[in-house]
Amino acid sequence: MPRRIDSPRSWRTGVFAITRRRTDHLDRGSEVGARQGVRRVRAPRLCQTPSSPNLINTRQEFGVRSHPRSLSTPVHVVGAGGLGREVLDALFAVPVPADELVFVDDHVRNSHLHGVAVLRPEDVRGGRFIVAVGDPQLRRDLCARMVQQGASATAVVHPAATIAHDAVLAPGCLVLANAYVSTGTRLEAHSQVQYNATIGHDTSLGEFATVLPGANVAGSAALGADVLIGSGSSVLQGIEVGAATTVGAGAVVTKHHPPGRVLVGVPAR
Repeated sequence: MPRRIDSPRSWRTGVFAITRRRTDHLDRGSEVGARQGVRRVRAPRLCQTPSSPNLINTRQEFGVRSHPRSLSTPVHVVGAGGLGREVLDALFAVPVPADELVFVDDHVRNSHLHGVAVLRPEDVRGGRFIVAVGDPQLRRDLCARMVQQGASATAVVHPAATIAHDAVLAPGCLVLANAYVSTGTRLEAHSQVQYNATIGHDTSLGEFATVLPGANVAGSAALGADVLIGSGSSVLQGIEVGAATTVGAGAVVTKHHPPGRVLVGVPAR
């Protein structure tokens, strides 16, 4: 089942949850905290399904100078390209130490990359994984390979992303820095919201859907499975985009589209 990120009446900014109902604050040295009278707490953002014995609870509050508990199983970042390194930045920001992370890539010859060990897919033995590949179909194939190796999917949310208190993220989801996921949204398994992208209220993303950097999906929209929304493009309010559709960079989707389309231009055709 998907995991709900639950933080009632709070606004998550960076690695802190700022709760306006309280007047105490942990960081006595912060002039901003003292002036606004808010409580600043560490908000770990590496999420998993509730059935996992190694669940990191996003609602658990850590003091501003403390660190999340050590993870008992490694997190495998599948793909060591540009997106993989962006996922690594998100995990470092949680923070998760390098010795609890593993890159999985059969095209990297080095044993380590940015201080993180590199394995080939066939060498994986259990643990957790996030597929850091933008192409939906390739991501689907890599996910199947990792499941065959006994690994289970985990969601990763950069601390600088904003997630509504009632948004639901399924296993394998990725939300990068400065993305905004609004109230009532639902992100199905292995969907991605990349940096500076926005997802409006009550919108749903199907499995393996991808919203590339700077794209804007308005409220009450529905993206089917394997949809790819290009950088800087827009999907207007209430629009349905069929499965396996690709929306080109900068396009504006103004009407419903069936599955399997390639859409470009303004309006998108």
